[in-house]
Amino acid sequence: MRWLALWLACACGAAGAQEVARIDDLPLSAEDLNLTDAASRPAAAAALRQRAMKSALERFVAQHRLQASEEDLAAYAKWNDEFQRLEKERRARRLREVEAGLNQPGIAAAQREQFQRERDTLRKLAQLDGARAAASRDTAARKRVWGQWIVGFKANRALYEKYGGRLGLTKFGPEPIGALEALLREGEKAGHLRIFDAALAKEFWGWYAAQPRRVARPEEIDFTYYWTKPLPGSAQ
Repeated sequence: MRWLALWLACACGAAGAQEVARIDDLPLSAEDLNLTDAASRPAAAAALRQRAMKSALERFVAQHRLQASEEDLAAYAKWNDEFQRLEKERRARRLREVEAGLNQPGIAAAQREQFQRERDTLRKLAQLDGARAAASRDTAARKRVWGQWIVGFKANRALYEKYGGRLGLTKFGPEPIGALEALLREGEKAGHLRIFDAALAKEFWGWYAAQPRRVARPEEIDFTYYWTKPLPGSAQ
């Protein structure tokens, strides 16, 4: 029986080490994707999509020179300063309203508790204003954090302009699901993405077939960078 247990252990190890996909020159095994059985396949496909999309987008951004420029960062800084100013004013107004509510005679206990929690939150946020302002002046942090947002939006617009396709809608704006799939399909033809496990491939591409969950209406299709738009309540 010991030989059977040893054989099973070796067989399972070999299965885990078997290459199931490849992204560029990086082989990926079932173990790399935590693919153990049918139940783990959706999560494994999601992990593979994340890796494949990161590689494909980095290549797309480099090819189309979509990196965040100094002009992009300056425009974002201006938008961020105005956003923080308006948000600070909004929170200050709300804090005054909450404190006035707490001073109302005969306020119910539940309402008082709710006001107190909100007041504590608003006070903590006010204390963080200085740290946020300092972070926004950190040039390295700007390029690292803001640059990622800028590149992401620029890439989404460029992808839609190149490939078209179906669009989803998120709180951050339109998401070019069809274009993202087209980018990966193009990469697959070029050999940048290869999926050797048929069931994993079906799960991988099946996710795109089911997207987007919320389709963008024609009037919602707007790839204007949000940091170039006037903020509600702004004097711009």
